[in-house]
Parts: sequence; structure tokens; C-alpha cells
Amino acid sequence: MVKTMKNKLRSGIKIYITIAVFLFVVTGVYTMYIAKTTNNIHPIVKLVLTGLLYLLIGFAFGNAVHKKGLWVGLLVGVIHLGLFKLINFLATGNFSFNILLILISLLLAMTGGMLGVNLKKLF
Repeated sequence: MVKTMKNKLRSGIKIYITIAVFLFVVTGVYTMYIAKTTNNIHPIVKLVLTGLLYLLIGFAFGNAVHKKGLWVGLLVGVIHLGLFKLINFLATGNFSFNILLILISLLLAMTGGMLGVNLKKLF
């Protein structure tokens, strides 16, 4: 019982370290882009970065759970989407709701979950 709990904790830590490194790299690239162009991010770039993040989140959790990748990806995508929207609302004070971006993000999280289940266990 204790050993499985340690494995789950270790797996969760690996997942969030991987996602944190990914976010660090993406944030660095985005900061350099903003500093050089003094523009806001282009919608296509925003879609690609958001899509990659949700694909990675779905893949990581689907690979860790290794069961029902579609549902795991959807659940993790919805939870993280809610967290990101809450953090954005608390930081900026406005709540934006783009249904197309949300649907694409959730679809990519579900796809990542299915890919994670079907590949060798990494997390």
C-alpha cells in the first residue's frame, strides 16, 4: 500500500516537473517574442502553444494512469482549463471565453491521453 502511494507521488512529481520545464521554455520564447516585436501574441501562435501544452498534459497523465486515456485526457484537460482560467481571471481581472480554443484544447488533451496510454509507461 505504501509502495504504490510512493509510486503515485513520484509519478505526479515527474509529470509536473515535465510540464513546468515545458512552460518555462514556452514562457521564455514568448517573452523574447514580445520584447523584440512589442506586439501581443498572434492567435495562431497562441493556438499552437496552448495545443502543445494540453497535448503534453493529456499524454503525461494518460501515460501515468495507463487506463482509459480518452477520459483521463478529458478530465485532466477540463481541470487544467478551469485552473488556467481562474488564474488568468485573478491576475488580469477579466474573463475571456473562446469556445473554439477551449474545444481544440480539450480535443488535444484527449488525444494526448490516448497516446499516453498506448505508449510505454514513462511516468
